[in-house]
Amino acid sequence: MTAHVHPCSHCATRSCEQDTVNTWADQQFGEPSVASSAARLSSEAATMVRFAVSGDADLIIDQLTFVVVLAYRIAGSLGVDLWEQTTAKAEELIGNPDHLERF
Repeated sequence: MTAHVHPCSHCATRSCEQDTVNTWADQQFGEPSVASSAARLSSEAATMVRFAVSGDADLIIDQLTFVVVLAYRIAGSLGVDLWEQTTAKAEELIGNPDHLERF
């Protein structure tokens, strides 16, 4: 993937990364369905868990990037900004520590 080079109105936000990844992935692979992306994300996350058990940080991070790309694709397909949603969820968790047991 080439570096992001075009100016856009939201380059100061993480959504620009999501847009760049999704544009590249759509050009390479076509537009995915949410279901196919979610299934692939589940598979990639399971592989990441296997690498986590092995303790190999390089393999874990490499696999984590696949998970993030797939999460970007799902969010893009749904028309949402994953970074904004993540920030909102973090603020919700900070405001309600009862949910922190999920982590």
